[in-house]
Amino acid sequence: MLLVLVAISIHWLSDAETLSKRQLQFLNENIRDYDRVGAFSNGRAFVEKAGEYGYIDKKGNLVIKEEISFHDYSRTVYLENKTVRMGDDKSGKSCLVKDGAIVSGMKGEPVVNLLSKTVFKKKDGSYAGVGDLEEMGYSPFPTKELNREMYRSLFCYGAKDGAGVIDGYIMCRNGKYGVVDSHGNTLFPFIHTDYVFVYWNGFFITSEAEVVEEDAGFVRYPKWYDIYKDGKKIFEKISNINIVTGYDFICFYDDEGNNAFIMNTNGQEIKKVPYGKNYFKYVGGRNNWLLENKNGEPVLDTSFPIDHIRDNYYSVYKDGKSYVLDKEGHLTGVDGIPSIAFVSFSEGTLSLDDLKKNFKGSRNDELSVLYKGDEILSREDMLLNIKYVKYYHKKGKHIVYKEEKPGSNYMQRSEFEVKEDAYAMFNAEGKMILPFKFDEIGYFSEGLIHVKYKGRWYYTNEKGDGLPTDALKE
Repeated sequence: MLLVLVAISIHWLSDAETLSKRQLQFLNENIRDYDRVGAFSNGRAFVEKAGEYGYIDKKGNLVIKEEISFHDYSRTVYLENKTVRMGDDKSGKSCLVKDGAIVSGMKGEPVVNLLSKTVFKKKDGSYAGVGDLEEMGYSPFPTKELNREMYRSLFCYGAKDGAGVIDGYIMCRNGKYGVVDSHGNTLFPFIHTDYVFVYWNGFFITSEAEVVEEDAGFVRYPKWYDIYKDGKKIFEKISNINIVTGYDFICFYDDEGNNAFIMNTNGQEIKKVPYGKNYFKYVGGRNNWLLENKNGEPVLDTSFPIDHIRDNYYSVYKDGKSYVLDKEGHLTGVDGIPSIAFVSFSEGTLSLDDLKKNFKGSRNDELSVLYKGDEILSREDMLLNIKYVKYYHKKGKHIVYKEEKPGSNYMQRSEFEVKEDAYAMFNAEGKMILPFKFDEIGYFSEGLIHVKYKGRWYYTNEKGDGLPTDALKE
């Protein structure tokens, strides 16, 4: 009866909400036998046991039935509606898992767009496999280097299309290529002779290329681009093969950095790109630009490669330092910040003010952020990963020097001993949060970080909740 009352008293939160200390303890008890656990995403976390894989929820319960086991972690990804595309099951077949069960009825490997995280569906709403595509009239790509592929995910550029991703598959029909969405609706007609498609802010950009067999294999050399809008070709045979995109323009240039062709979001060819009260002017030399005022006078005393961050901000590298350029022509120095901060900013998870606040005047060059991958995290999680750092030290004595106060010339010297090779976690002020006792430390996702202590995995938060008491003692 007591166990029943305890179970009832635990209120389980939604995927996005934070777990209480009691809920963390309950979760950690349920994962005690796993060989490996991963970060949470959409309320699910990847786990491994005896070489077999699955997913758990925030209660620590398997959300995939125990009789289903998988052996290829690299091909496991979350898709729409929390459907999971797993690697190979015990039968050696790639499959989809939904609501804890294998989705049946597909002929061949599932047709998955890893960019938009969608799954191709038949007219009856069921999922399709590559074998189903052939029955629907699609065929393998009739090219030398892609003679076994049935489809490709559509690659997208563009700030105005969210993260630059739309639901699109490049497919072949009767020897010609087109683009369809996950419901089979045609986005680009099957008229193109090459499978190279780029989508940018409502424009389809196609490429003709020459395929050459070299020592390393087949190599594609683009010859020109055609640009389509609303199904109509508006520019053809643009002979430049390199592309750079901004917030509201796209630029093509050749291998020597010359002959630039620039188009705006209205489909008009332009010579300069309006940027606030100023203009970007292409000056050649492989993506080199100047910022000029309306009189053609330079606003900045240097040219720079354009790298659009987000929301009409650009990164500028000048005199060995990194800056953020805004549309007023102001440069904000952010040199020395972790590269992941630029990634998170580009995904809209951090604001420019966050960058200024978190890194302006930072003097500790040793710090490295916990997270260095390319997964898109929430703004809150990214701030946590920037706020905390991890160190690895081998067994022995270590000396640490720290400023007595910010900007001070006086340093405080302290010494500590690491009893075993181990990881520790510090906050941005240098305070030790997790002592040098941990076998591994992961990164924050959905407010939780996965850590390994004495050979066993735990989930905890920035307070260290849910960990054994002795794990927090220095």
